[in-house]
Amino acid sequence: MTSKPLSKISDVPEYKNILVFISDSLRYDALPDSIKSMGVTAKTIAAAPWTASSIPSLMTGQYPSTHNVWMFEDQLPERPPLLSQPADWTGGLDSEKHWLNFESSEKPPVKMLRLEGEQRLDNLEPPFVHVIHDLGPHAPYGFENNEYNTHKFFQEYADPEDLRQRYHADTKKSAQYFREILDQLESNDLLSETLCVFTSDHGELLGEGGRLGGKWGHSAPLCPELLEVPMTFIGEGLPEERELKGVISGVDLAPTCLSAVGRSVGKVDGIDLWTETPADDRFVRADVWQRYNAIDREWPVYVGSSLWDDSGGWVKHRGSNLLRIAYYGYDIFFGDYAPPARQTAGLRDIISGIAFWGSQWSSFGTPQTSKSVAEHELSDKLEKSQNSSEMSEEQTEHLEALGYL
Repeated sequence: MTSKPLSKISDVPEYKNILVFISDSLRYDALPDSIKSMGVTAKTIAAAPWTASSIPSLMTGQYPSTHNVWMFEDQLPERPPLLSQPADWTGGLDSEKHWLNFESSEKPPVKMLRLEGEQRLDNLEPPFVHVIHDLGPHAPYGFENNEYNTHKFFQEYADPEDLRQRYHADTKKSAQYFREILDQLESNDLLSETLCVFTSDHGELLGEGGRLGGKWGHSAPLCPELLEVPMTFIGEGLPEERELKGVISGVDLAPTCLSAVGRSVGKVDGIDLWTETPADDRFVRADVWQRYNAIDREWPVYVGSSLWDDSGGWVKHRGSNLLRIAYYGYDIFFGDYAPPARQTAGLRDIISGIAFWGSQWSSFGTPQTSKSVAEHELSDKLEKSQNSSEMSEEQTEHLEALGYL
């Protein structure tokens, strides 16, 4: 394990290009060894437990409470610097294996990041930043996302152990796709001058019991299984099979990548891991604001904020206790993931789940940060996005089929 900044353990002073590979829903403890052995890995706290807020945080270096992108119809006020600066910088996103039923310009991450469309690896000319959003081990497991309906899948495949095996098989499939991308870079003589980052936007619940209540999937609650993700830095001059020490956040990705190619970092919530190391007393943040529209009303079914250090974290549940409990109960008994959840959630788990989802404050691990500090840091009011776009009926239906809505 190293506590030095990446630039101090690399033989390369600077890179020309950046490749970021986002394996959707891949939790830290499911990172394939084949990826971990390739570079410098950091256990990372995702800025949010679902894609709608996490990808904007990865690209901007800002917490959701700063950029205010919460749902798939929300947008950043402007294109992130990582994908736009300077003028000769080619930056874009490729979701070739994700969001397959959307037109390129209409894919949610493309719109959220204010991109005009997707970019393909074959068309790149250095210097560039290329972001690949892979389906990864996103539920339902074992299928391409144009072939499934989430609700139907979990009605037919309800065996918990089988589902976990499918999930881990998908992590290996995503890792193989990443290695194919590296091979393509090498064949195009681009690999030696490119910093490659393998990471995820959030983790996944696989029926964990106790206060998590046997829940499956992601988006809620704020907990280690959904927030702890990998971030592996791979590049010419970087060592292999090393771990980065300290509290790392998803918001560190953008400033680190910008610094590694000699670009200005700008105003961010994260730190530049290329030239800096996390302070021993550092804590990082994660937020979520998930809402549903029903009966001509908007229901904030799960809103929360959290603070994490090297030993654990504090979770502040916001909004209505009853709405959160109802959301949890619906998921366990009637939602898309209900069939496997009913097998993994015993009576004690359900009681613990109700108590957790109905509480205002919870802790995980043994956080060194005091509750009073967490109360102060999380005392702000979350704000809605001022930049949103309308989704078509077809887009909404597809998001529902993916299990997002």
